[in-house]
Amino acid sequence: FVAPVASEFIDTRGTDGLYRRYRYVAIGDRGFSRSVRISPAWESRRETRVINDATLAEDQAYLAAADPNHDALQRARRALGLDVVAFDYGYDRGGGLVVFEPNPLPNFWDSSGGDAYTRYQYPLFDAIYGELLAYYLRRAGSTSRAGDEVDNDCRTGLRS
Repeated sequence: FVAPVASEFIDTRGTDGLYRRYRYVAIGDRGFSRSVRISPAWESRRETRVINDATLAEDQAYLAAADPNHDALQRARRALGLDVVAFDYGYDRGGGLVVFEPNPLPNFWDSSGGDAYTRYQYPLFDAIYGELLAYYLRRAGSTSRAGDEVDNDCRTGLRS
């Protein structure tokens, strides 16, 4: 073996038999609950996503709240030495956090293909991109008022 790789399958199915892939986006010390994708397949993809009133309500509830793993995922971000990262994660049968991957090049946009059922996420995209811009301006040492305005918009929450 020139470059062996080991992996472990950890069952993250919920009691309903479905898998949940949560995505948390960290931009510096700020964090965003980005999405929860619910699927009958262990590798959750757009094509296998279960879309109904209950799963959309679960996604909306996740987006509306602070991620329950914010502190742990921020510690991981700092340990990895990353400024921006998206963590995909789930929970094992005992409720333990299982990180599937830290993604340093995540997408922040609508990966549903523009389906009408995900439009409730659009204000979140604005907030994430606004925070990303404000973060880069702060890191660049910008004294621009535009950076302050973007930063203030992000702090006040999601805009409609």
